[in-house]
Amino acid sequence: MGNEIVKLSENTRNNDIMMLRHSILIIYFTYNEKKEIPEAQYSSVLGLYDVYHSLGGNSFITDIITEMKSWRRV
Repeated sequence: MGNEIVKLSENTRNNDIMMLRHSILIIYFTYNEKKEIPEAQYSSVLGLYDVYHSLGGNSFITDIITEMKSWRRV
């Protein structure tokens, strides 16, 4: 039973990372063309990223967030 719990926990973590990555990319592609983002969306994406990073998400999204930090906030 212990191995099943560990596997379930790992699956949940991986699913959380996938959903966070998806949400961040939706925001990225929504505002990428103009390179400007509403302040509320910017705050939201940073919050999503904090959780993504704490769960062990990869550097692909870190690069996306670094780019978004250079965008104009409106």
